[in-house]
Amino acid sequence: MSINERLTMVLPDPHFGEHEPIATELCVKVAEALKPGHIAQLGDLLECGPFSAWPSHKVQAAKEYDFLKHEVEPARDWIRRLAKHTSHYTQLEGNHEFRVERMAVGYRPMEAVWGLIDPRRTILSEFASQDVTWVPYVGDADITNHAIICGTQYKPTVIAVHGWSTAANAAQVHGNKAWRVGASLIYGHTHTRQEVTTRDWRSGKMLFSMTPGCLRTLTPTFTQAKGPTDWTHGFTLVYTSRKDPQDHQAYNVSINVEKGRVILPDGRELKI
Repeated sequence: MSINERLTMVLPDPHFGEHEPIATELCVKVAEALKPGHIAQLGDLLECGPFSAWPSHKVQAAKEYDFLKHEVEPARDWIRRLAKHTSHYTQLEGNHEFRVERMAVGYRPMEAVWGLIDPRRTILSEFASQDVTWVPYVGDADITNHAIICGTQYKPTVIAVHGWSTAANAAQVHGNKAWRVGASLIYGHTHTRQEVTTRDWRSGKMLFSMTPGCLRTLTPTFTQAKGPTDWTHGFTLVYTSRKDPQDHQAYNVSINVEKGRVILPDGRELKI
């Protein structure tokens, strides 16, 4: 099966170290089946717990934690397997990867080892630059640094960012930013599945803001005391029109971890 250059697969936050193995494995299986021309991962690829300002581990446990073994190496292997089935892979930096840089800046011991812990280098160093793009995280309420999912550099119609808001109406909050420039938006960060739409008054076209959920465990250690979450597993598929590169159709696809199954828009069921 040849690469489908009109298809982009957008993958939300796996937080390797706290990832859901069945969900991440099904994503590889979908990539193998569909051969998308572009795969974009929305950030928070890693948990980066040791670099958190609010560590959830006891000091001794943190000392014994192998960051490379538990997070970097499985994440790198996952990307390696995904990259076999696409023409281009885009890695957005999330706020969790940004933890590493934030801790390193201004602290000399950390600055000295920056080359060893920089997520961009530890994760993507083995991939050719023409095959992989890194999109830096720029902070709150900003869509400046984004991946283009549909359209062109000067006229994107669908863009992707990591995200910043975890409000109940996060889809609306994120959408308001992108809609101002006439683009639809796919974001991560919240781990919930949401979608809202509006109409572009300039063109009359529908614009959306959506997130497919996450690829991590739904009740991680740091939330157990608070009870269940409302998170969900999934990913997004975006098809570009054969006749109009600005036109598209997006689908949020759920992952059923309990059954180890995903149902694609064309009705195919993939299982592990």
